[in-house]
Amino acid sequence: MSKSAVNPKKKAVAAAQPNGAYQSLVGGIAGVIEDAKRTAARSVNAAMTAAYWLVGRHFLQPEPLAPEAADRKLQTVSAELGQTQKLQGERK
Repeated sequence: MSKSAVNPKKKAVAAAQPNGAYQSLVGGIAGVIEDAKRTAARSVNAAMTAAYWLVGRHFLQPEPLAPEAADRKLQTVSAELGQTQKLQGERK
């Protein structure tokens, strides 16, 4: 074997112990992914908050309901929406 040939064991050890630039690359990529996850979570939370607020408006307009009437309406609507969601899930 010539002196210029690379020892496979040394090559494996070098790959297992990444240098600072490689660690920086991996850390940078991990940071980008974590930032994207946080941004996505904030976006979803904002959209769901807006959706629930709009749903609440349906219970208050055209006129506010008494608490008992609002509870009944909420239960009825929830049951119907649950059935609608179940049917849509079966179509997919």
